[in-house]
Amino acid sequence: MNEYNSIYKLKAVNKNCAGIDVHKEFVCVTTLCGSEDNILMDYHKFRTTKAELHKLKELLLNQNIKVVGIESTGKYWYPVYNALHEVINLNVYNARHIKNIPGKKTDKADSEWIARTTRFSELRPSFIPCERIRKTRSLSRIRKDFLQKRSGVRQLIHGYLEQSSIKIGSVLSDVFGVSGRNLLELLVRYKNIHSKAVAECLHGSLQNKLDEVLLAMDGYMDDDYRYAFKLLLGMEQRISEAIKDTEAKLKSMLITNESEQKTLARLTTIPGVSNLSAMLILAEVGFDLNSFPDEDHFSSWAGLAPGKHESAGKNKTGKIQVRKSHFRTLLVELALSASRTKGTYCSVKYRILRARSGPQKATISIAHHLAKAIYMIIKHSQEYKELGGDHFSKVNANSTKKRIEKMIDQVGVDVFKEYLTENHLI
Repeated sequence: MNEYNSIYKLKAVNKNCAGIDVHKEFVCVTTLCGSEDNILMDYHKFRTTKAELHKLKELLLNQNIKVVGIESTGKYWYPVYNALHEVINLNVYNARHIKNIPGKKTDKADSEWIARTTRFSELRPSFIPCERIRKTRSLSRIRKDFLQKRSGVRQLIHGYLEQSSIKIGSVLSDVFGVSGRNLLELLVRYKNIHSKAVAECLHGSLQNKLDEVLLAMDGYMDDDYRYAFKLLLGMEQRISEAIKDTEAKLKSMLITNESEQKTLARLTTIPGVSNLSAMLILAEVGFDLNSFPDEDHFSSWAGLAPGKHESAGKNKTGKIQVRKSHFRTLLVELALSASRTKGTYCSVKYRILRARSGPQKATISIAHHLAKAIYMIIKHSQEYKELGGDHFSKVNANSTKKRIEKMIDQVGVDVFKEYLTENHLI
């Protein structure tokens, strides 16, 4: 280890540490123990079964390893984290940040590189919430997958309706609403549909459109189409029920006391944030944001803060991260919803930015604003303060007042009045 000591003369932050290079079938582990003068390095390889990971845990504990660094490789780091996090401090590093220097690349070299990074604390570990929030994250993403699958099934249903020349989508605003579902069930059950059966399916203002609905229901739905249509409709209903069950389970896992209920209620005061949206926010970030010093760090983690790009002493325009982020996707959806709320700060700010920078940058800016608001609500239990749609007009009025006062101080009241008279301003 003399060569290793001669290369790395930095002060060790974690003297007893390990680096784990994670793969699907196995993990490579390099341990570093001792002071700068006498570093002992050891290398091992384990399979990713529960029994083998238990052996890995025993090895680390026997060598008195305090900190372990892991590269966040896909989903493969989850079993390692679950096996070790209760007894050892784990640092999960972003795969883009931990990438080794170019050159000869082996699994052993990668694990040694991760161990070296952990020993000298060269990287900031990723934010890993508590076990409950990790489970709600998985559940919220399962719900998202269900929504995408339901959307695909609904598109197929619309396609079969068009192929059958059934035009209820042109009469009903939502084919999968209460009236729409009744009509779809009617198509599956009966070949010949009469006006009385259709009238019983309609609710609200649609009852006044009975003749239009009857014309739209008259199509070419034969037995083969009806069979395929029945399969798709049943699949859509099962997925919808699964989504409802997932949302109910998500709420029971998240809201366990009065304090958490109050946090949920405060989040719903943000424009564009419903009760379900607030639950999805908490499912992603949880109730403990002490890992983030301030709202700027939180926005950066969410992938909404512009990057720093300085070259030759000049600050150039930075871009937001391009990596996929479930939380950022959620905030962008909420930003679009907030931009459509009437008479709010977000809607007016969006219109101003859209005219100047385009809709995409305006949406990201509103999402950035929402991220800061979410941080202050969750961490500091603050109420959301709505500035109102007239906020910018008030700011402009104050700026105009200060400009006028400055001009009067420079030229005097009489000269200023003369200027206003000459330009027909008074």
